[in-house]
Amino acid sequence: MASKSLDLIEIDAASHTGVDDVRALTEGLKFAPVKSKYKVFIIDECHQLSKAAANALLKTLEEPPDHAIFILATTEPHKMIPTIISRCQRFDFRRLHAKELIKKLEIILKKEGIKFEEAVLSLIALNARGSFRDAESLLDKCISFTSKDKFISLKEVKELLGIVEVAQVSEFIDLIVQKNAKDAVIKLNLLVEEGIDLQEFSKTLIFYLRQCLLLKINKDLVNSEESGFSNDEIKKMEEQISGLKDGELQKMLELFIEAENKLKYTTIPQLPLELAIIDLSLDVSSKES
Repeated sequence: MASKSLDLIEIDAASHTGVDDVRALTEGLKFAPVKSKYKVFIIDECHQLSKAAANALLKTLEEPPDHAIFILATTEPHKMIPTIISRCQRFDFRRLHAKELIKKLEIILKKEGIKFEEAVLSLIALNARGSFRDAESLLDKCISFTSKDKFISLKEVKELLGIVEVAQVSEFIDLIVQKNAKDAVIKLNLLVEEGIDLQEFSKTLIFYLRQCLLLKINKDLVNSEESGFSNDEIKKMEEQISGLKDGELQKMLELFIEAENKLKYTTIPQLPLELAIIDLSLDVSSKES
């Protein structure tokens, strides 16, 4: 049976921004809950409501009926009008650390009676980048394709999801640091042939470089529990950044962020990354001259 409730009403404020949309939502306030104790109204991305719609909602929030609960979800609370914020209890959600994600995924797999290689959960947690929803979605895909033995192997996860390993990114960065454009381009195209999702590769690459930047600023800013990287991987990062000149790491980040943004618009997915590789392989001094 589908999990549906007549007492739960949701509206996406990103596409329903007007006064009439809010009025249509609050029309349901006239009626008592069908089965539940409360009638729950969820307004997603509520910061996108027009000023008139927000004011219409404010009137309802000032004197809501006893049986109604409003949940206002937003990624940009600073855009909400102060009079609405003052009438709400605020709960700020944060991204989970890799260790927390792994624990939650372990609970799911134990309930499902599925065994797994230890490295599987670390890899999923790293690629989820703090989002439990993304981690759960990746794990669900793996569970759907488990064989009769109900065992998830690291090899299966990489092949099924096109997930990027830290070692692959680390080897790629080694070539960038060495300004070895030829081998870096070859490495990139080999990854493409192996079925790696370049969008995911770019995200992991940028995440990796950000950790390198934090290490450059202060070693205490990166640890294995929060970052999802092992102590050996963090030590490798320290070795990679030790020989970099001031500004080189920032330049890497800027170019690969720019390349990631271009990936979705190009007919040759690896081209933006290849251009970034070539740019980084050129000596700064020769470029300036």
